[in-house]
Amino acid sequence: MNKANRWSVVCVVLCIVMIGPAVQAGDSTPAYKEAAPIGVSPATKARSVSNFCVGHDGDLWVCDKGGQCVKIITTTDELRSEVRLPFAPEAVCRSNSGTMLVVGSGQMARVTASGRIEKQVAARDLGADGTEFTSITADGGDVFFTCRGNTGYDVYRTDGRLGAAAKIITGLRGCCGQMDITARDGAVFVAENARKRVTKYDRNGKALFSWGSNATSGLDGFGSCCNPMNICFDKDGNLCTSEARLGRVKRYTPDGKLLGLVGTVQSNPGCVRVQVEHSKDGSKVFVLDTVGNRIQVLEKL
Repeated sequence: MNKANRWSVVCVVLCIVMIGPAVQAGDSTPAYKEAAPIGVSPATKARSVSNFCVGHDGDLWVCDKGGQCVKIITTTDELRSEVRLPFAPEAVCRSNSGTMLVVGSGQMARVTASGRIEKQVAARDLGADGTEFTSITADGGDVFFTCRGNTGYDVYRTDGRLGAAAKIITGLRGCCGQMDITARDGAVFVAENARKRVTKYDRNGKALFSWGSNATSGLDGFGSCCNPMNICFDKDGNLCTSEARLGRVKRYTPDGKLLGLVGTVQSNPGCVRVQVEHSKDGSKVFVLDTVGNRIQVLEKL
């Protein structure tokens, strides 16, 4: 068993013995309430939802790992179209060129809004040590992605042409195959869940600062065994965090000041991906539910 796998086993054990008292959403007044989910109609239901993001036009691009496709779904749960892929998608993001970037099964593809694959490249050809993608994000001309390495998780930087990538961050600690990143204004933010923190790096991988702590009560820190699991920016440039097992979404300034509770969704057991995204107008927040195989929705009060 390699070091990365041993760390995952340790995290599973910690989930069982370190959960402690549940953090209560009543610690602060939520700004959003739970609404009808997405991906539950016969047309939009996926075989196995692995990830999603909000596309350039506001529709959701939902990775169906089991169906080996991306479903483009409206916020009212109507199917726009399906993008068939030659690999099982694990993560997706918007690029700044109007295209979408999809990764999975050791492959990365640049896809047009109409679903045409413009370019596909293998992780090994990008220069990545591993082939297990966990996250992808774009900022300006940069594209950042995360792969499981030999001693944790590594972050790489490439460009919109999907050329050779540079490894900029190494040795990140994540539980149960999860390591999420997002980028904005020349910086990369990492949700290093096993260390209960968010760290900001410059585009070359220099750590600028970190914030976060373990907590079994209150709103400031992160609960359960390994959180925050996922992060995203809202339309105002604030950073939102989502926590596995707790179903909780919070909002912070980019330098870590807590702004408040966004809302809570029905939580699922286990240390699982809970991808979080804002609608373009900020009226809705979307949270991945891999157990229910759907996208949960929070609407602004």
